[in-house]
Amino acid sequence: MLFDVVRGRGGRCFAPADDPWLARLEGTPGLSLVPSDPRALHPELHAPLDNPYLLRNAALACAVALHLGLRPDEIARVLPCLTPPPGRGGERRLGSGTILILDHYNANPASLRAGLAAAAARAREARLPLALVLGDMLDLGVATRPAHEELIPILRRIGASRLWLVGNEMARLAPSLAQEGSEVRTFPDSDAAAAAAPLLGAPPAVVLFKGSRGMALERVIDRLCGDGPD
Repeated sequence: MLFDVVRGRGGRCFAPADDPWLARLEGTPGLSLVPSDPRALHPELHAPLDNPYLLRNAALACAVALHLGLRPDEIARVLPCLTPPPGRGGERRLGSGTILILDHYNANPASLRAGLAAAAARAREARLPLALVLGDMLDLGVATRPAHEELIPILRRIGASRLWLVGNEMARLAPSLAQEGSEVRTFPDSDAAAAAAPLLGAPPAVVLFKGSRGMALERVIDRLCGDGPD
């Protein structure tokens, strides 16, 4: 276990306190559980990030910096400069009023759940319907099928008005996700989804793009935004 290796070498580990599995390690010597907002560490530490799990990452970085001896005011000067890397939770607004959440660089079960929660919160804040474009989570080995099936109750609770499922594993979920008042569509790959992308622009909605790197969901985004081939 990584924690054991680090602590065995005299190091210290930092982990998010809101992770249910990691929270069970509370009290472990050499481990600090970090709250999900930097301001819980010090009032000066405000990070201008709307995405909850990007904010959690910022809190972890702040905790490490404090541990290494940086002063809160030194850290606070850097935080306003934080911007998400491409495909890691940034936003783009279309002329129609649709808000795209560009979180398509990669996906695993934990990041997908976090991305769904962030997108649902953004839709409530914007008072817009929620649409989801979800690509397969790759490289999960024998856990592939159960990891996708575990999304079914989560997606049912969210109740997105439009749900586009890209890839074989996501497509398997479609029969279990058909709900009154919602649109569920399946696509074999991102090229097929890109051909239909203009339909996502209206009516206005908050649209989350989330999938593994190999699913190349940026092809859908480029077509929707007019950046890709016609």
